[in-house]
Amino acid sequence: MKKSLLIWLLLLSGCSFIHFSNSEKEKNPQCASFEKEINIITVYDDFLLGSICKERTKKNVCTDVQAIRLPREKNVLYYDGLTIQVPEGKCMAFVDVYSYITRNRYHRSIPIVNFVDKK
Repeated sequence: MKKSLLIWLLLLSGCSFIHFSNSEKEKNPQCASFEKEINIITVYDDFLLGSICKERTKKNVCTDVQAIRLPREKNVLYYDGLTIQVPEGKCMAFVDVYSYITRNRYHRSIPIVNFVDKK
């Protein structure tokens, strides 16, 4: 009984490993491995400044925040403080860098992000 249970478990784990490996090969290499939630900081006429959490603790507290720039979709109402989700079947991809100068005359650069298909 123990041998058959052990063989059955090994067989199941092997099948799940094969399935996992295939799904990884189908993933778009441009996809960044960040959360799917974006907090909007500021809304401009043609783009948005937002933030994403890059790292969380075991208690789900964000410990590393990344500012990003993303394009603004037409006919969508955006406002400061809004939280948006990455659309289903899409992921975030870094496409360029946006540079600006702060009020204190510091030079800053943040990634420009677009939504691309996961596969």
